[in-house]
Amino acid sequence: MKYAPLLILLALVILPSIALAADDSPYQWINYQGRLVDANGVPVADGTYGVRFRIYDDAAGTHPVWEEPQDVAVIKGLFSVHLNSVAQVNINATLPWDKQLFLGVKLSTQDEMRPLQPLVLVPLAFRANTVVDGGINH
Repeated sequence: MKYAPLLILLALVILPSIALAADDSPYQWINYQGRLVDANGVPVADGTYGVRFRIYDDAAGTHPVWEEPQDVAVIKGLFSVHLNSVAQVNINATLPWDKQLFLGVKLSTQDEMRPLQPLVLVPLAFRANTVVDGGINH
């Protein structure tokens, strides 16, 4: 399958936004970075591109459990976004975190990129999972 710009993932950094925890906001963000290139691997022109992000509960991408369109600023092919900054739902309560989740990325009128990217934890999330409720002092 060819894409007329291709999305090549340079870095997939997924983590809840700790900055929002201080104000007791029910919204969490997921940081996501990538690189947009054309079919020859050349970065796309600087500008803003319409991108739809979806989270699926299966690797085949048959059941989306969350989605969000964003206008993404791209410089030298690179972009960085906060997923859930538009939808602003409580993804901690909404998403089925007890199973592997997968991210789908669709650029404008192009097909969704395949394979889907598995959501992965950052090292600190392993430690945070061991903290007893109320055990963190600011």
